[in-house]
Amino acid sequence: MNDMVSRPYVALLIAGDVAKEDCEAKLKKISIRKGYRDYRTGDTLLLCCHLSCWAGPIARVTEVRHTIAEFITDKECTDDGFENWDDMVEGLKEYYPDFAEQTPVTVIRWEYQ
Repeated sequence: MNDMVSRPYVALLIAGDVAKEDCEAKLKKISIRKGYRDYRTGDTLLLCCHLSCWAGPIARVTEVRHTIAEFITDKECTDDGFENWDDMVEGLKEYYPDFAEQTPVTVIRWEYQ
């Protein structure tokens, strides 16, 4: 890729009032998503919610990790607001009903600009 051309902003959809408030307060800095997503370190994130017509602060991706659900760490779970791994699985099943141990996931971490 040409150093003079950067990737466009990439959207990261945020659902739920608590997550939205945590983004606005710049407290939320991680998201665990089903599937292998094409986020890259250095991407500029537009945190937003299409359901409530909200766009939050701009952030920059600092880490992307592709794995399967059973290898999500306790720290990743708690950093994303879950009590533990089981709580994370139950929480993600609200958005992804077929979420299970072998589900491919992307863990995205960011810093606010």
